[in-house]
Amino acid sequence: MLSYLRIRGLALLDDVALELGPGLTVLTGETGAGKSIIVDALALIRGGRGRAELIRSGADACLVDAQFELEEPLAGRVATVLGPHGSPSGEEEGPTAVAAAPQATATRSTPSDGANVTGGRALVIQRAVPRTGRGRILIDTELSTQSVLAELGEHLIDLCSQHEHQSLTRPARQLALLDDCTGNGPLLARYEAVHTAYLDARRACSALATPNHDPAGRVGYLRDQLDQLLAAAPRPGELRELRARVALLRDASAWSEFANEAREALYDGDEAISSGITLLLARLRELSSRALEREDGSTTPQPPGLVGALVAELETARAATAEAAQLASRLAADVEIEPGELQAAEERLHQLCSLERRHGDLDAVDEVIATLEQDLESLEHREARLAEAARQANELRDATLTLAAELSRARVGAAIRLGQAITRELAGLHLRSARLEVSVTRASDDEPGPRGIDRVELLFSANPGEPLGPLSRIASGGELSRVLLAIKHVAAHSLVPTDDGTQPRRRGEGRAHEPGRGAASSVATYVFDEVDAGVGGAVAAAIAQRLHEAARGSQVLCITHLPQVAAFADTHLSVQKVLRDGRTITRVAQLDPAERVEELARMLGGAEVTESARVHARQLLTDGRRSTRPDEPVPPATVAPSRPGKGGQRPIPANAAEKTSKADRAGSRTVPRDRRRAMSAA
Repeated sequence: MLSYLRIRGLALLDDVALELGPGLTVLTGETGAGKSIIVDALALIRGGRGRAELIRSGADACLVDAQFELEEPLAGRVATVLGPHGSPSGEEEGPTAVAAAPQATATRSTPSDGANVTGGRALVIQRAVPRTGRGRILIDTELSTQSVLAELGEHLIDLCSQHEHQSLTRPARQLALLDDCTGNGPLLARYEAVHTAYLDARRACSALATPNHDPAGRVGYLRDQLDQLLAAAPRPGELRELRARVALLRDASAWSEFANEAREALYDGDEAISSGITLLLARLRELSSRALEREDGSTTPQPPGLVGALVAELETARAATAEAAQLASRLAADVEIEPGELQAAEERLHQLCSLERRHGDLDAVDEVIATLEQDLESLEHREARLAEAARQANELRDATLTLAAELSRARVGAAIRLGQAITRELAGLHLRSARLEVSVTRASDDEPGPRGIDRVELLFSANPGEPLGPLSRIASGGELSRVLLAIKHVAAHSLVPTDDGTQPRRRGEGRAHEPGRGAASSVATYVFDEVDAGVGGAVAAAIAQRLHEAARGSQVLCITHLPQVAAFADTHLSVQKVLRDGRTITRVAQLDPAERVEELARMLGGAEVTESARVHARQLLTDGRRSTRPDEPVPPATVAPSRPGKGGQRPIPANAAEKTSKADRAGSRTVPRDRRRAMSAA
């Protein structure tokens, strides 16, 4: 459901924030107060095109923020829509980016305990429409596009007004309505599963039938590559070792000469470093022993420990020199090559480098060989695999068509019953001469589609003697609203029997019928505008009853001028024009029970609110509670205090709210007065 809506800079709506609940919410007010502007804001959230003329005079942009609380399965469908798009570019209509428009931000509306009101996920949509330039759309803080928002909006809001596009006019939506209302869900689920398997098999056939290269030529190529790898049999790390060996062998003579010279200089030569160090050690020891052998017992002064340290260092140098000489001898032995050894090493290096360029790192040669063998086997058995895939695809196509035909037969029979049930409901909604038929025809495409082989269209006639025509072209906005209302009532009450006369079982069946609960809906919020145009009395009460019943499975917002409809509301919002700082603005306030009496009395009696109008208003609220909550006791009616003023008597809500019973408050989601002020622009 839509839990929070904030509108800024949209016509008369300077800055209005609404917190909405489940069930039926009505918006009432004088003509021109700005009720339709709220519908315009919802159209923007639904993905409608932004128009500069909607922007309030003096504002650079209009901003609309909305938060939805989504339950399953609607949350799953929304995730499916958003999944493929990731984080779109965010560019909307217009040649330049928004400059002056501030960043649209939505305040998450949650209960005081922080829990999600529905137990599902929250979805935040933010829309900025500038006077000039491109707008900005954010979905859960990610930039998005108008096309993505329009696709998403079909699952969030269904606008039923005189001038707005509605999902009810689309053939795909009409097909879904037929299945939802007539219990075809299990059969459709079976069909969709088989159809998905058929599409997978068909894609597999296509992949096998169109290989990247000529099959025969590719088989030869793969076999040649495999034979080369198997013949070369490279070892892990061999290429690195071979590169180092070849570099060494290419300078073998120079290395051999250096090694011999180093060995000669270090150890073997007449003037070798090792010999010199040995002579120095002998001389040092001789001097040390001579100083100790003087006859008079005196000694030559020496720094303490220096002689011993020098002896140790010279010993270390002699040992290191001997070790270096041995290493030089080993190097000389290593670079002594046999004739032809360098040429063989270079040829092996060239072979391995060529294989590395074709297949990558040769340290993973086992994986490369396994992949080549698998590809080769796949191509060698391609014809057999293609034949098997084609056989499976044909079998699945036959199964798909069989289920599609069964589904089509079920739809044809259900379409007749659905059309009759909706026509009966339309008679109770002041469309007594209206007829509606559900046409089921074969789609032009020979291939079965995602929902079968049928094309469903709602045919409508509002007047006797007039032929049936497509609902999208024949029905007015008010008639479309009542048709959708009739469909919701039929679906909610299982008024379409199956072929065996039983009622179809739907999702949500068996749950308590409280506001916001009931049969599962495919849309989060329904918005009805002008649904009660041109009716009154008992017809208005029938419309109100059906609106409230529709709100058991979906959140319903209804703009109305009829007190009979407003009396059935779970939440009542008043839309008023006020003057602030010399400019007209629209404020929206949620009414408490006493204020509802005054508003209904105004709708009944006009500008002059009389006591008899108040009595009638209280009776309407009592009748509404009896109809929507028959098990709830209705308390005695109370008289709200009033005082004379311009335009008639006005309520004193603060006192009246205290005198209103708990049962009255249950009929309207009461918000403290200071919070209502924060929700309005006043």
